Amino acid sequence: MDDPFWQRAVLAAIGPIVAALVGTLGIGLFAARITARAQQRRQDRNLREQIIVEMTQTAGTLYFETQRYWRATKRETTSPERLAELRMSIDERYHSARVAGEALEMRLRVYFSTDRPRLLWHATMDLLTVRYFQVIDLASDTLLSANAGPEHSGLTVDQLRNAKLVLDTYRTGILEATRAVLNEPRAEYA
Repeated sequence: MDDPFWQRAVLAAIGPIVAALVGTLGIGLFAARITARAQQRRQDRNLREQIIVEMTQTAGTLYFETQRYWRATKRETTSPERLAELRMSIDERYHSARVAGEALEMRLRVYFSTDRPRLLWHATMDLLTVRYFQVIDLASDTLLSANAGPEHSGLTVDQLRNAKLVLDTYRTGILEATRAVLNEPRAEYA
């Protein structure tokens, strides 16, 4: 025991101090990692919810406008002036919905590692396009052909002629598209 008392005391105190520091650092890093993961999950959920809201608003606005115009054309009491106003409104809604729909489709292409959300959204917008042209009486065979098939509406040309089937498929499609946004894996880089 050639070591003085103070050296032994310092050496005896260093062990618990080092252990406390290492433990505190380890716990701090662990807590930081858990916090970062929770924040990342929260940001992911917020992004998904934001996309769903935009999808629903874009599609819903056009859908309701087509329904409003269709109902007005079926009423005998709707004046020609009112029909002209509604026609301008539906045309404007269609164009703004298509622009917003294209932007959403690009976001879906970038943010998700699978193409499912984008394809379902694309089909939804194609169905609404067909519906728009149906209610303004311009649903030509060329238009129906351009929106038919698995890469578009998912329906055949003959099926697209059936307005009720178009609407039923739209309602199912928007639900599937929003669920895909909730459930599909995100792209690694997004």
